[in-house]
Amino acid sequence: MGQLRAPKTLPAELDALPVEHVSEYVLEFARAHHIEFSRSGVDDWSEAVTRAAGDDVALDATEKLLVTLKKQQLISGRQMARLMTNHMRERKHVRPVQ
Repeated sequence: MGQLRAPKTLPAELDALPVEHVSEYVLEFARAHHIEFSRSGVDDWSEAVTRAAGDDVALDATEKLLVTLKKQQLISGRQMARLMTNHMRERKHVRPVQ
């Protein structure tokens, strides 16, 4: 695969977001904005609350980066949700519904 180029802004049209190489796309977008994921006390607290509720949610690096991009208001909630969905589908080898 050649150099992936993510745009400085994401398309508003959700269907224009990638369904393949999502991790690389998100990473390049974050790099273009000088964004990295870093843990905070809120992350520790939210994970503790999630465990106390009986849930076991563990985000991977791409998912954590998407949350960070949303917190920084570089992507919308809808863009984050679509990219998260596309990323999870790609990881599980599930094709999107046409």
